[in-house]
Amino acid sequence: MQTKPNWNCGLTRIMDALSGKWVLQVFWNISQNEPIRFNQLQREVKGITKIMLTRSLDSLIQNELILKEDFKTWPLHTQYSLTNKGKELLNLLMSLNGWGKENL
Repeated sequence: MQTKPNWNCGLTRIMDALSGKWVLQVFWNISQNEPIRFNQLQREVKGITKIMLTRSLDSLIQNELILKEDFKTWPLHTQYSLTNKGKELLNLLMSLNGWGKENL
């Protein structure tokens, strides 16, 4: 019996990067509204708290799926968009979505 995730498996790594209640929803909303600011993103993802949005964004940034751009203005202006890696993942998710609609 295996006790640790198989980190050599790409699917395991993808599932880990997108795990959690909100991460995939945040990723999807960024892809549909990019670039998007924090408060707009919070309005788009119904029911998410600021803390959970921040954690989800941090996870996506750490996995290099989204880019956070800070503008040196007051009040602080920050926006989020997909990285090239995130756009590649989006294409794969769109294919999975199509397969799911047809087969499940």
